[in-house]
Amino acid sequence: MNPRAGLIWHPWQSSVFKVLYSQAYRAPNAYESDYDTADYKANHNLVPETIRSCELVWEQTLAKNCRLVGALSSTTRSKISLPRT
Repeated sequence: MNPRAGLIWHPWQSSVFKVLYSQAYRAPNAYESDYDTADYKANHNLVPETIRSCELVWEQTLAKNCRLVGALSSTTRSKISLPRT
């Protein structure tokens, strides 16, 4: 399950504030766990990767085609990568 949630507040015509949360899960695929060459070694002990993301966004319209936008923070655990030999 990859849940997402968000709150959006539009206090003025030209301003929008957003609080967003998302979480994702990804299991290693066959290529990542079985890839075996002279440079890389197969790794059958890979664990799933999880990512959590929190965003605080402030969008401010300055002109018809000009906006300022806020920031992002994310955390990755057990990132899947190919080990070098």
